[in-house]
Amino acid sequence: MEQARAGEAGKGFAVVAQEVRDLARLSAEAGQRIKQLSGHSRGEITNGAGVVRKRARSWKAFLQKCHRIRAAGYHRALEPGADALHEVNSSDNRIDQMTSRMPPWSRKSGRRPKKLPTRRERSCN
Repeated sequence: MEQARAGEAGKGFAVVAQEVRDLARLSAEAGQRIKQLSGHSRGEITNGAGVVRKRARSWKAFLQKCHRIRAAGYHRALEPGADALHEVNSSDNRIDQMTSRMPPWSRKSGRRPKKLPTRRERSCN
């Protein structure tokens, strides 16, 4: 109606107004699409964070198992040495016990004499 009153200038105004309405509609549609994409991205991020947490727990469990396996391997590798050391300690203790039970005269007889007699000293006696 205003276009009819304004004449030729009104036609230009009507074209511009239509373009503004089209841009407003496109802008609203783009806003809705952005809102949908944003919601979808938020969901993907939440899911991704859950996957990362799950993988972190799995990785932690894996590393703990590796440490246990490594420690068990060290233990198995060191066992023969520990057994041998225990055996040496046991033998040493038995020797100590045996020597402590010996009579005092046997310990004295094991001492080295101060001086061995020479052949001449033996023949003189």
